[in-house]
Amino acid sequence: MAATKFTDAEREKLFAQPEAPFDPALIKWRVMCTAADGRSDVILPFADPRAYTDRLNKLTPLGWTREYTISTLLSLCRMERER
Repeated sequence: MAATKFTDAEREKLFAQPEAPFDPALIKWRVMCTAADGRSDVILPFADPRAYTDRLNKLTPLGWTREYTISTLLSLCRMERER
């Protein structure tokens, strides 16, 4: 496959697109730690990993892709070795 050539302006536009904020509906929040007195927290915003994958699939002109499927297991039991 031959490499695609981009102008500086096209490259600049392409590289700026992943920096665009995600839709607020895709953002979730996780409490990372709480102060000992319980009066303050450190909270981390993050998007579902599929949102990152979807964005890269749309933006990458060179064919980067990742597909995912959702499946469920009926029963899963974690056991210690030799038990």
